[in-house]
Amino acid sequence: MLLKSQTQMVLNARALVLLHILVWSLPDTFSQSSSILSDISCLKSIRDSLEDPLNHIATSWTFNSSTEDSICWYVGVICGYTFENRVRGVHLANMGLKGKFPSGLVDCNELISLDLSGNVISGSIPHDINEILSNLEVLELSNNNLSGEIPSSMGDCFTMKVVKLNNNKLSGQIPQQLNENLEVLELSNNKLSGEIPSSMGNCSNLEVVKLC
Repeated sequence: MLLKSQTQMVLNARALVLLHILVWSLPDTFSQSSSILSDISCLKSIRDSLEDPLNHIATSWTFNSSTEDSICWYVGVICGYTFENRVRGVHLANMGLKGKFPSGLVDCNELISLDLSGNVISGSIPHDINEILSNLEVLELSNNNLSGEIPSSMGDCFTMKVVKLNNNKLSGQIPQQLNENLEVLELSNNKLSGEIPSSMGNCSNLEVVKLC
């Protein structure tokens, strides 16, 4: 039988082990909470920056639930559950949304797919699109009212595989430097001019091209 002092030593040792486990787990907990808050900030920015006359977003993106994964059930939001419920896709095609390209998307830093096609998004594509959507693989902005030039930084979106910008009012030239990982590039029915960039020949994975 253990003496009282020995029993106390065992309890103290166990308490010390539990304390170490708690301390080491705190950074991950804080990191996860911070990531979720970042995604929430991103979605709130989209909701607040776009007019939603048909109330597709307004009735779903309420941010009332206290559970961290509640945003994964919002209309048009796709989460990757292997990524701690992070927002991986925002698909809001054909919802009658109006406004400028939402710069708050920068807070969705695990986003790989964005589809805002078939809306009334106007203005220009941000010049720092490569920083706003640094991990994006699929960008669909076709059938909107976008104008101005395609930013040269689009060539620095190294993860981008699909780019659909057709049926807008984009002008100027196709960027000279294109991402070599591109598989689909659709730019038809815009006001583009100039020559097709020679860098397109380096896009060995390019299977679908629509420029005219």
